[in-house]
Amino acid sequence: MNAYVERINVECVDPVRLCAFWSQILSGESAASEGQPVAVTSVGPVAMSFFRRRFAAGTRSCVDIAVDYLELAVVRAVGLGGTPVGGIDRSGERPLQVMKDPEGNVFRFLAR
Repeated sequence: MNAYVERINVECVDPVRLCAFWSQILSGESAASEGQPVAVTSVGPVAMSFFRRRFAAGTRSCVDIAVDYLELAVVRAVGLGGTPVGGIDRSGERPLQVMKDPEGNVFRFLAR
């Protein structure tokens, strides 16, 4: 049986703002549904949906993003409102940078 990620759902305070951030990071498209607290960005076969957080604290997840130029991806993300967590980790097989999006959700850039 083959399995793959179809959609990543994220609860957040401001779905439209967070969707716009992730759309820029992933070069995707975003859309806000009128009357619905959800925004969606599609990137290839995977979609990300952003819903208004229902509780004070939600479950956190980490998205790994493969990039060709790690340092440039970090600079671009910072310009869009992201925050690096520490410096670039070069101790593993692939250099990586842990980041936080504008609402504090953790993601990682991994060098290809």
